[in-house]
Amino acid sequence: MTRKLLIALPMALLLIPGVALAAFTSRTASQSATFSTLSIAPVTNLQATASCGPALSLTAKVVLTWTGTTTSGATSYEIRRRLVAVTTAVGTVSIGTNTFTNSGLPVATTYGYRVRTFRGTWFADSSEVVVTTPTICT
Repeated sequence: MTRKLLIALPMALLLIPGVALAAFTSRTASQSATFSTLSIAPVTNLQATASCGPALSLTAKVVLTWTGTTTSGATSYEIRRRLVAVTTAVGTVSIGTNTFTNSGLPVATTYGYRVRTFRGTWFADSSEVVVTTPTICT
């Protein structure tokens, strides 16, 4: 009687921004590993501009602009904002949209922003851009 050694390894993912994503699985010791890649290009030229919000609101806004992804089949962009060590998704826009406004922000606050490109459940992050809202908005 021949027994097969079953290797129960979960799927492992390599997530390196701007680099092809790779998935590895293995079924048995006698089978070769399965290798597949899915390349996702992040957005480029991410820029942020901070300014005051509506008159008398005492709030600020940040306008982000970027150059879209070249990934065929990309489905959406998710905008992520970092405040100190906490990152939060603040919006989603469709492919073909290359701008996002984050309004109602407190003045004199520094944020980091990234735009995440999605293709299904796979994603690639842009580099972070840091911006500080104006000190005084009247």
